[in-house]
Amino acid sequence: MFYAASRRIIGDAEEAIAAASRNTKEPRGSLRITAPVDYGATVVTPVAVALGQRYPALKIELLFGDRPFDLVAERIDVAIRVGKLEAESSDQATRIGRFSDWLVASPAALKKTRVPEQLDDLAAHPFVALSVLPKPLTWTFSRPKNSPRTIHFKSAMTANTAHAVRCAALAGAGLAILPDFVVVADVCAGRLLRVIPEWHLPDGGIFAVLPAARHRPKKIGAFIDAVRLYVEGGEAGTAVGVS
Repeated sequence: MFYAASRRIIGDAEEAIAAASRNTKEPRGSLRITAPVDYGATVVTPVAVALGQRYPALKIELLFGDRPFDLVAERIDVAIRVGKLEAESSDQATRIGRFSDWLVASPAALKKTRVPEQLDDLAAHPFVALSVLPKPLTWTFSRPKNSPRTIHFKSAMTANTAHAVRCAALAGAGLAILPDFVVVADVCAGRLLRVIPEWHLPDGGIFAVLPAARHRPKKIGAFIDAVRLYVEGGEAGTAVGVS
């Protein structure tokens, strides 16, 4: 009975805090955010910096890792998850964007060998693989009015983070397949080129996952809205490619 009463008191206090936050003009208080390492560094960090500058009463704590976080036990306010979302019984998820994988290479790498003009040319080129994927050397491409094509790459190098694969591609190690949010700045700057961009790789989802609650303080909504706007502004669009 004591435990149940304590939980009710804690629950009532949490609801009171949430209600107070909703009546506050600007977001404030502690905001604990988790995300995968690569997405966290590339997208979540600049969003969090801008949010903290806009709302100085916010204390933002970023916790990046590629393991699943226990949102309740680790007091996480928002978890950003990328790719396939596993069903969880108590947590609440909302899709806030999408990403695409891009086949890219540096101009220097493409000068060493003949630029691929069709999918059948790809297997002859060195490829930097992201080793944490289930099948890092096997990818299925599609485009309108064509049947999907599965290509098996030959690995010249493997790395276990998208950041390392990007660095290898920039150094001229070969072709690489990476999420657009990792390489879009490099493509726009000409440091990397999209290869055969008319053939597309599957899209993935970007999700905000929240622990179950009846009320949400403004700080959580402000962060999710900021990420959504950032994603919508930075998604693919037109980028320089070669084919």
